[in-house]
Amino acid sequence: QKVRDTVYFDLYAIGGTSAIDRPFVLRQAPLDQPAENAIPNLHYVAFDNPEVQKDYVIPAGTVHKKVPIYILKEDSMKEKTFTLKLEIVENEHFSLGESTNLWRKVQITDRLSMPNAWKSTFGNYSVRKHQFMIDETHLKWDDDFLNNLEISSLDYYRSIFQIALIAYN
Repeated sequence: QKVRDTVYFDLYAIGGTSAIDRPFVLRQAPLDQPAENAIPNLHYVAFDNPEVQKDYVIPAGTVHKKVPIYILKEDSMKEKTFTLKLEIVENEHFSLGESTNLWRKVQITDRLSMPNAWKSTFGNYSVRKHQFMIDETHLKWDDDFLNNLEISSLDYYRSIFQIALIAYN
């Protein structure tokens, strides 16, 4: 069973490449809506932890970095979803870019939760319904899967679920 996992997001520097490695700084930002705030070193590895500093660098000659956020498994995640909003901080290597692209949000939990694409595909959400679909198909049924699902495949899976539900009942 995993106790640590990694979520990645893409970071692009504006203004071209540099001949030197350029460290960047991340920090936890205040949430703009009510939610359970993720706690550093309990739900994720803190951004100022020396262990992760090496990962927060855009290498010389590039303008792109896949930035890792290290998620830590913790018992309360079985009951709650925690939100980590992170933002880029200005430093000696970088000025702030477009204000709409300075932050990211990660929801952290150890239970099934509704994918963003669910409502437009399967209507009302329930954890039991979601788990049933996973059990019947052995597929993830997450946003990546749902966003790449073709209409013909969607119709096929709906018929599979109808048959499986009849058998279950």
